[in-house]
Amino acid sequence: MYEGPFELRQDMREVHRTLAYDLDRVWQANDKTMVRMLQGFRIAAAGLGLEVVVLLAAASATLL
Repeated sequence: MYEGPFELRQDMREVHRTLAYDLDRVWQANDKTMVRMLQGFRIAAAGLGLEVVVLLAAASATLL
């Protein structure tokens, strides 16, 4: 990312502008990935919670 604007090193304003656009593009790509991962985590957490409830119900049924 930092080697791309190397040829612009004489104009630091242009280097900063280019880096800002590159960082924004990378952030957006990472954000899409993180949203997908968060959805998967929520599904897994809900499944685990459901499994705990079912196991507790099964264990309490055998104790009574």
